[in-house]
Amino acid sequence: MATMKENVAKVTGNPIGAIVGGAAAFLAAKKLGKVENKWVLIGLTAVGVIAGALVQAKMKAKKGAPTSTTVETPVVKK
Repeated sequence: MATMKENVAKVTGNPIGAIVGGAAAFLAAKKLGKVENKWVLIGLTAVGVIAGALVQAKMKAKKGAPTSTTVETPVVKK
């Protein structure tokens, strides 16, 4: 059960990746695979949602990317 909870947490924690993955899987099944069965489309879209969220969860920020601690706000003199 721990893996199911982790996957649900990753999907809810990465909504943009989930949406993009679901849309990509749906469009790929519809256009490239020419799938017409609605249950197969639902299943493939669900797999795409999970895959998209997992991919986004694996993405890391680049080293050296600016963060709030490395960026100083400029001081404006009057």
